Parts: sequence; structure tokens; C-alpha cells
Amino acid sequence: MWIMLVTFFFYASPQDRLSNAALATAGFSGKERCEAARTAYLGQFTAISDELNAIARNRIAEGTIPHPNGISVTALCVQK
Repeated sequence: MWIMLVTFFFYASPQDRLSNAALATAGFSGKERCEAARTAYLGQFTAISDELNAIARNRIAEGTIPHPNGISVTALCVQK
């Protein structure tokens, strides 16, 4: 059995106290299925996180929000 571990990490400057992390898991019968799901999952969420990070970078450059601010989405397949 293979497990896909997915993490969402939202981070902000310490003064904002908005840092948040989430972990999700999903089980698969084989490595190939897990890797296919991982690719599809990241394909959906990478575009969203890239857009949010671009907005954060722009706002940091404008001085609207302090550095650091952003989101990180990762997925990893591991054998159980």
C-alpha cells in the first residue's frame, strides 16, 4: 500500500500570526496509482498556489503586507 501525504502551509510574518498548516492523506494500492494522483493533485493546486504567491509578492512589493507571506503545497508518495 502507498500513501500520498499532502501538505498545505500558509505562512505570514510573525506579527500577523496567520501561519497555518494542514496535512491530508490518501491511500493507494500501488506506487503508480499514487504517483498519478500526486501529479494530478499538484497540477490542480500548483497553479492556485503560484497565483496566490504572485499576489503576495506584489503586495509585499507595494508595502501592503510584510515579508514573508505565501503558501506552499506539497505532495509525496510513501510506501506504508
